[in-house]
Amino acid sequence: GSNAMKTSKLFKFSSDSEYMYLAKFSLGEGNKGQFNFRAGLSSPLEGDDINRKFTLNYVVVSDNYWAEFQESKDCSRRLGISSIMKQVFFKGDGYWSSYDTNEIINKYRTQIYYVAALNCGGGFHVEMPWLPKMWMEVKAFNAGEHFSQEDWGL
Repeated sequence: GSNAMKTSKLFKFSSDSEYMYLAKFSLGEGNKGQFNFRAGLSSPLEGDDINRKFTLNYVVVSDNYWAEFQESKDCSRRLGISSIMKQVFFKGDGYWSSYDTNEIINKYRTQIYYVAALNCGGGFHVEMPWLPKMWMEVKAFNAGEHFSQEDWGL
C-alpha cells in the first residue's frame, strides 16, 4: 500500500572495515515498524563463479549510537551497538537474495534508525576487485504506524 517505502543503492566496498549507509527512518514512541532487506550482485559472474556464495552483513542502528557507529573502525563494536544485526545470502548469479524481514518495536522517545551494509573482515571488492557493484534495498512498512517521510533517504 501507500504506507510502504522503498529505497535502494548500488555500491562497492573499498576497504575491509567499511560500512555503506542506505536509509534512515523514524519511529514514534511505542510504535512498531517492519522492514525487509535484500541484496545481490548487479550482474552475474562468469563461469563457475556464478555459484559462488556471498554473505552480506547489514545492521539497523538507532540515533543513540549512530555517531559512534560511524567513528568506530572496529567491526565487532559496530555490530555490538546495532539494534539489529543480520545477514543475507546470495550467489554470483546476479539475482537478489530473498527478503529478510525484521520488526522494530520502539519503546522510547521517537527515534531515527539507520540502515547500513557492513563489510567485516574483507571479502567482496576488497579481495575481488573485479566484482560488479552490489545492490541493496530496504522496504519499510509502518505496521499501522507512521514512518516519517522527511526522515527517509539521504
